[in-house]
Amino acid sequence: MDKIFISYRRDDSAAMTGRIFDRLVSHFGRESVFMDIDAIPFGINFRQHISNAVGRCDVVLAVIGEKWVEASQTRERRLDNPSDLVRVELEIALNQKIPIVPILVGRGSMPKPSELPSSLEDITNRNAAQIDVGKDFHAHVDRLIPILETLLKPAHIGTKITPVPVNEQVVMGNPFITLQLEGTSEGSKPISFNASEHRRILIGRDSNCDVRLGDEMVSRKHAMIIYDLSHGWILQDLSSTNGVSLNGTRVASKWLKVGDRIKLGSKEIIVCEATGPDSAS
Repeated sequence: MDKIFISYRRDDSAAMTGRIFDRLVSHFGRESVFMDIDAIPFGINFRQHISNAVGRCDVVLAVIGEKWVEASQTRERRLDNPSDLVRVELEIALNQKIPIVPILVGRGSMPKPSELPSSLEDITNRNAAQIDVGKDFHAHVDRLIPILETLLKPAHIGTKITPVPVNEQVVMGNPFITLQLEGTSEGSKPISFNASEHRRILIGRDSNCDVRLGDEMVSRKHAMIIYDLSHGWILQDLSSTNGVSLNGTRVASKWLKVGDRIKLGSKEIIVCEATGPDSAS
């Protein structure tokens, strides 16, 4: 069954989307990534056809290039046409509450709500991932993959998913992070995580989260703290509804240091200790 659905415009980002597709296939497996809706058979309800394809997936990647918003057919913008395939794909994902991760490529940028049909405006509330076409391409995809893993349903996480490598130095060095939860009923004792056992710390309302927060403003899978072998601990927003703030500033991704205050909804998490390459303890 497909896990990841890639929505894109051929005349906007076909080449770049192909590169992203190849990287995701090499990590998750060919059967897990869906990129193209083939010619829809005559007489078939095209919305139902797309709905079936999108509905099989756990997450939709909306690849946005420079021409994504203004792409036109004759004198009309494609997005203004209710039958536009990209529009239909994203509308179905929103209606079915399937997570959408905007992927900005080339000179693409997040559209403003006023540039979109009202049915797609909610996409502008999602934090986007930037993937460069140049030398940073692989590094950017490497950061995207752990986020996608957290969005996949447990039944879809199999042997084809390769964890971030941990070398002997990391294990022997015993890097760790200690978090203090404030304003919660979950417990006031600091929680410590060792990078050799918890390279990805999932935070949210879901019962499977490593740090579970009982707050309706917190998404089921709201944020993640990732241990990077070169730089230490990284805070990453998982395209949450209400976002993540670090020291009072909303962020998508940021290196963590001792004393940082992470806010999700009404809950706050303080970084009490952190060890690693660039962590200041």
